Amino acid sequence: MAMQSPFSSTSISYEYKYQVFLSFRGGDTRYGFTGNLYKAFDDKGIHTFIDNHELQRRDEITPSLLKAIEESRIFIPVFSITYASSSFCLDELVHIIHCYKTKGRLVLPVLFGVEPTIVRHRKGSYGEALAEHEKRFQNDPKNMERLQGWKEALSQAANLSGYHDSPPGYEYKLIGKIVKYISNKISRHPLHVATYPVGLQSRVQQVKSLLDEGPDDGVHMVGIFGIGGLGKSTLARAIYNFVADQFEGLCFLHDVRENSAQNDLKHLQEKLLLKTTGSKIKLDHVCEGIPFIKERLCRKKILLILDDVDDRKQLHALAGGLALVEKAKLVTEKMKFLTNSMVAKFSDGIREGFHVFPHKISLTNFCFFSSVDWFGPGSRVIITTRNKHLLASHRIEKTYPVEGLNGIDALELLRWMAFKNDNVPSGYEDILNRAVAYASGLPLVLEVMGSNLFGKNIEEWKNTLDGYDRIPNKEIQKILRVSYDALEEEEQSVFLDIACCLKGYRLTEVENILHSHYDHCITHHLRVLAEKSLIDTNYCYVTLHNLIEDMGKEVVRQESIKEPGERSRLCCHDDIVNVLKENTGTSKIQMMYMNFHSMESIIDQKGMAFKKMTRLKTLIIENGHCSKGLKYLPSSLKALKWEGCLSKSLSSSILSKKFPDMTVLTLDHCKYLTHIPDVSGLSNLEKLSFEYCDNLITIHNSIGHLNKLERLSAFGCREFKRFPPLGLASLKELNLRYCESLDSFPELLCKMTNIDNIWLQHTSIGELPFSFQNLSELDELSVVNGMLRFPKQNDKMYSIVFLNVTQLTLCHCNLSDECLPILLKWCVNMTSLDLMYNNFKILPECNTEEENVVFIDPYIRKMKLDEYLNPYSNNTSLSQFVPPLKKQRSVEMGVSETEEEEDINASLQQQDLKKEEQKKTWGTFLSLGASKSNTHGDEIEILNNAQDERMMWGTFLGLAPS
Repeated sequence: MAMQSPFSSTSISYEYKYQVFLSFRGGDTRYGFTGNLYKAFDDKGIHTFIDNHELQRRDEITPSLLKAIEESRIFIPVFSITYASSSFCLDELVHIIHCYKTKGRLVLPVLFGVEPTIVRHRKGSYGEALAEHEKRFQNDPKNMERLQGWKEALSQAANLSGYHDSPPGYEYKLIGKIVKYISNKISRHPLHVATYPVGLQSRVQQVKSLLDEGPDDGVHMVGIFGIGGLGKSTLARAIYNFVADQFEGLCFLHDVRENSAQNDLKHLQEKLLLKTTGSKIKLDHVCEGIPFIKERLCRKKILLILDDVDDRKQLHALAGGLALVEKAKLVTEKMKFLTNSMVAKFSDGIREGFHVFPHKISLTNFCFFSSVDWFGPGSRVIITTRNKHLLASHRIEKTYPVEGLNGIDALELLRWMAFKNDNVPSGYEDILNRAVAYASGLPLVLEVMGSNLFGKNIEEWKNTLDGYDRIPNKEIQKILRVSYDALEEEEQSVFLDIACCLKGYRLTEVENILHSHYDHCITHHLRVLAEKSLIDTNYCYVTLHNLIEDMGKEVVRQESIKEPGERSRLCCHDDIVNVLKENTGTSKIQMMYMNFHSMESIIDQKGMAFKKMTRLKTLIIENGHCSKGLKYLPSSLKALKWEGCLSKSLSSSILSKKFPDMTVLTLDHCKYLTHIPDVSGLSNLEKLSFEYCDNLITIHNSIGHLNKLERLSAFGCREFKRFPPLGLASLKELNLRYCESLDSFPELLCKMTNIDNIWLQHTSIGELPFSFQNLSELDELSVVNGMLRFPKQNDKMYSIVFLNVTQLTLCHCNLSDECLPILLKWCVNMTSLDLMYNNFKILPECNTEEENVVFIDPYIRKMKLDEYLNPYSNNTSLSQFVPPLKKQRSVEMGVSETEEEEDINASLQQQDLKKEEQKKTWGTFLSLGASKSNTHGDEIEILNNAQDERMMWGTFLGLAPS
């Protein structure tokens, strides 16, 4: 199948037909300045395009001229008196500016006989010429749009650095300066980017956009980060070639990590000075190089690229720090007499990089951000690294995360590497797709594989890929291990745990298991791994690149190549089978992950497979069936997760045994778990979960005496009707959601002041026991689709329980009007009250002397989301959302179908507060959704992000659909 060359489709070309393109008005300068400039270029051997056919020009630019523009490296528009009167010249300029923006080409404007302000602001002859064009185009929308493009191009070109024949002087001197400048520019040769630079164009444009953010004369730093092998260095080289002509000084420091390890950082400082200034300076120490760099480069527009940085010291020695100055204070009364011109000179001095500060004078509320304080205006610094935190610690806010190649680009790159041309033999499609899937978008892997597979037949391809599956390629491993080797010892251990056993689990579960495994919190380690791009914790799950995972598993394999039982972790199917069948486990195994449908055939008949693993701390089993259970599990276990267990002897083989060090036990989705026996042997258990155990009927009372238990979840256990009494002083969370047969809340045997959250959605609990008052520190209670009632005789108990509750959800609970005043009385510290889908018909009267309760019209659902967020909305129901001082509670209320909307609005008006008083109240927003009988079907906008809402209002506003 034929394939287009990547050089024409996806790469960036740095080969130019013309080194200079001259744009000029022939009648003004063809036989004068421009002609002489062209001759000077020609004498120097600088290949220059000049249009010698102006007399035959038409109104629109020709395709051949467009092609000449595209094939030119540097553009010199010569702005003369009548330049703007030529539509042809202006069209040329538009295309030149387009190349400047999208291709990084250099534009060097020359103002000949005109002042910069005439061109920039389109005054004088330029204003008159454009007015004539506008008069000619006034009835032609297409040409009016063309005119607007001319104006923008003129302004942008006039703002670029260039040359001006003012004050008047010898023409040959000006031409000499221009030729010398251009000669220096074209003497720079572009860096080699890649043999097959596939997929680079869009990435270069994205980074270029980051470089261009902010003022043109600012100094901008951009960080490029990602795992090894993604092509960060390749991208940096492509960007360097793309924009280099626009700078006075250039420096690309390759392999900073490696070079700074082999040589002192002063060697890199010397190289930076040599490349940007041409000065050979010998430094004795890094601290000596810093003032040298600042002094020599503070007024020079430079492009600096630091490739593969891994230490803050490298940034401090080579790129300086960020200088933030804001709201300078008045230091003397003399500041009152500071003239505007002095302020302007002071500001200009800062912009130009000079150390200017008037004696005893400051600026009141004068703010500026000088970015990097080492380099001149317009400078750009690009840093590539594997460590995202390194960029944040250096206060580099503009960052670009490099991602893997998409499937199409990956396949194209592999084809070029493996076949060296666009002719791919038939029959290779499947094996090519397999190779692309293995590489997972990493260009490095595609290049290595393509080189190794070049010239081989399909069978050899299959054998090579089979070998990669067993043992990863050493060249690839070397690159990927760099970030791992830079970790601290325990950080390395946590990474290996995740790579071998915990990939794909929820972040909170990984934190819990590893906390148990290491006996301390490992959140910091996870953050470090994420910053170094070794793992990803987005979307609340822990994931990592397939080849990074393979690298971690290979590190563990190298611990004992021939004897899996001698390794620290076991996760490979074949290795586990070998160890369990041969009973070759040892005390070196500390963590194990198993995913077998049946373990009957791989565990020895006596069940001794785990007995030798005396230091096994964490065991994770998914979908394992073992009719006899697992005998002789070591007492060293700290965390056990057995999900989807099909063993009928689970209770006797695990729950009835003593595991004094176990703190985490998860037995979710265990089909045959019908009862939980005496668990007093798990005395140190902190987290217990038996979710979705559909056949669980009974729970032993001992579960209520696990004194260290903090989290208990029976989510989705639909069959059991009774929960044993609880005397769990350490409990923080209790989850009984979807325990549909549970008809009573467990008795509480002691004060439980640590508990934060209780979830009772979809249970059959009708009333809370009197002992519920032991939960006096409860923060969140959620009941949905329940039959919960609040008898008046328990008023005192509920007042105690709800005293500290800040979030209460009672949805679909069939609550009626008499409940609402009681709830409002109990919930004195509530910040979020959700009573959606209940049977409220009228609004209660509230004592507004103590607090302001504002009811929100439920019929505002036609409003747009931005109206909810706008504190100054004209909607009267939302007008109270103004930063307040006094407590205010805002309630959205539903009505029954028997009540008219006019009645609601009338009631709302009675509850409205005066505008001035509203501005002095602080909002605690409560949401009571529309009732079941509400017949209005307009869809309401939902505010999903509670955190953002708290940031805006200080508390949570919930609005729900009826």
